[in-house]
Amino acid sequence: MNARKIKRIIISQPQPNSDKSPYFDIAEKYKLTNREVDMLRYLGRGAGNDTIASELYLSDATVRRHIRNLLDKLSVAERQDVTEWLNNYKV
Repeated sequence: MNARKIKRIIISQPQPNSDKSPYFDIAEKYKLTNREVDMLRYLGRGAGNDTIASELYLSDATVRRHIRNLLDKLSVAERQDVTEWLNNYKV
């Protein structure tokens, strides 16, 4: 098994329930998938699709799909609004 596959397996593992980070609360409240939480974290840091795709070993189209699903679940119109949304959520 190569390092890329191992990283993909580790990243895709569900976050432990004992985490109790604000992201866990958001995921639970808005019924986010693990990948949508990943997108939320990256968008909160201002990362672009290319960065997200390369670090998570995903295609650009897959990243766009996860982001669109996330924005729909959070009722946010644009990705730039996610940072403000997170600030209002007190993350």
